[in-house]
Amino acid sequence: FTEKVAEASEGRVDVDIPFREICFQGVPFRTNVLLQPTTECLVHLTDLPFLVVPTNRHRNRTSGTRSGC
Repeated sequence: FTEKVAEASEGRVDVDIPFREICFQGVPFRTNVLLQPTTECLVHLTDLPFLVVPTNRHRNRTSGTRSGC
């Protein structure tokens, strides 16, 4: 399905598929959920509220540099 969406968009949509083999449990809000990394972010997309955390921002926080937020 995702590949068809990417093809139909003629390059306007990039699709990033989660790595299910390295997923883990976490509590981003008040419920334990399955978190899945992608090449660009960490996501939880099966239940509301959804979670998308860009990994480049996370790397800045863990490396000791400050981000603009």
